[in-house]
Amino acid sequence: MRVLLLTQYFAPEVGAAQSRLADLAHYFKAMGEEVTVVTASPNYPHHRLYPGFKNRLRQKETREGMPVWRTWVYLPRTFGGFARLFNFLSFPLSCLFVLFAIGKVDVILVETPPIFLAFSAVFFRLFKRAPVVLMYSDLWVRAAIDFGYIPKGWPARLALRLEKVALRRGKAIVACTQGLVDDLLARGFPPERVHLITNGVDCGRYQPGAGSPALRSQLGWDGKFVAMYAGTLTLQAGLDVLLDAAERLKGHPDILMAFVGDGAEFPRIRKTAEDRGLTNMQFLGPKPEDILGDYIRLADVGINTLSTDPVTEHTLSVKIFAYMACALPVVCTSRREVRGLLEAARAGILVPPEDPQAIADAILRLKNDPGLSRTMGQNGSAYVRRHFNRRDKTEAIRQIALGLTAPSPRGKDEKKHDQ
Repeated sequence: MRVLLLTQYFAPEVGAAQSRLADLAHYFKAMGEEVTVVTASPNYPHHRLYPGFKNRLRQKETREGMPVWRTWVYLPRTFGGFARLFNFLSFPLSCLFVLFAIGKVDVILVETPPIFLAFSAVFFRLFKRAPVVLMYSDLWVRAAIDFGYIPKGWPARLALRLEKVALRRGKAIVACTQGLVDDLLARGFPPERVHLITNGVDCGRYQPGAGSPALRSQLGWDGKFVAMYAGTLTLQAGLDVLLDAAERLKGHPDILMAFVGDGAEFPRIRKTAEDRGLTNMQFLGPKPEDILGDYIRLADVGINTLSTDPVTEHTLSVKIFAYMACALPVVCTSRREVRGLLEAARAGILVPPEDPQAIADAILRLKNDPGLSRTMGQNGSAYVRRHFNRRDKTEAIRQIALGLTAPSPRGKDEKKHDQ
């Protein structure tokens, strides 16, 4: 099977989507599929070009034996308003310049957001005569409206309409949470085209363990109880609550809140912590996927916060799976998808949205009850390995792709009609 993976975000960028898609491409190739990647020049999350790369209209490289085509993307100095929109529009347009450089394709996998890529996939579908599988990761348009990136009124209505039209371009839609599936069905998408395949974690890379004593000493964590946030620092995460929780924990000098990751909110949160004198907060920046587990294993608690925005009800962050795989108990904001996971796994403590005292109390409870902490960590690790192994999730996507490329028993005219 010849697979085209179309995504704005890909390795060597660091992030949940980048990690998942790199693993997907690697797994498909290991199973004998031919994978070609079309992506943007690497720049996420600060929209600065990575060293060693050029922001050209079209360039080709080989990554792990796979051809990777990179095209130009608009890199704004500040990421707001129209600059954000131009960034999200630039790659869906520029990726078309590799349309005729790529050979025959059997199936096209498209990662959204940005949703505009679904329109680009239409052109690839027409010229390559291949079905499209849309991997629908979140309510990106709805979030953009809620956070003010898209004005309410006719622009919001137009954006939602365009999103619906774009999603209908997919022969299959893979949604990563039950909430997204419910939303798609409520909007009239045929159930046979909507597939629930949750995100997962590489259980070989993320495993329980004591962690490196040398790295612990290097980080200054000896004698510390470390609560870790490992992931992208976004508006949806509602990270100000962690600043307030750290304020409430200042009387416990042996408790440290560590951040591993980057994102739009990173500079503001770090500066606010410095301005408030929160020396119990440590910012380590992003870490490559192959060593991130080494940091997580050294922590005592994994933290996942979410804002009260309605779209976060459908969010299930990949970082939670990584914490659980490493046998960390978790403290999470209680939203629909997260609540369902933690109640089933019995792997952590749920706290109300934007409640810093509840977060501080949960961290203290786990610190003061090692038995509870250990039990929750073990529960989470076992549950993730049974239900959220990334290899299994990737194979499920592969089976959908294979099903779309299998010869149809229907007549030739009917097949043409479907296309």
